[in-house]
Amino acid sequence: MQITFKLFATLTDYLPPEARRGNQLTLDVPPDAPIARIIEPYGLPPKLVHLVRLPVLRVGFAFEGVDADQRQRFMKRFDLYMQRGGG
Repeated sequence: MQITFKLFATLTDYLPPEARRGNQLTLDVPPDAPIARIIEPYGLPPKLVHLVRLPVLRVGFAFEGVDADQRQRFMKRFDLYMQRGGG
């Protein structure tokens, strides 16, 4: 998949010279690539990476043959695994 890799302020020094003016690159990465693998080729110290914008995937559910308790348990577990950090 393609992502837009943007760095701001002094972090633009980690981009290739031809990308520094616009402070971004378009990269092809595997859909399951962790952030650490994406930043590694650019020598970015992981502790300097703070803001990562992730795409939103809207999902709708249609439950058949389950009662309200089963549906609630599923949604609680699903929500637990789909949470993102914030602040």
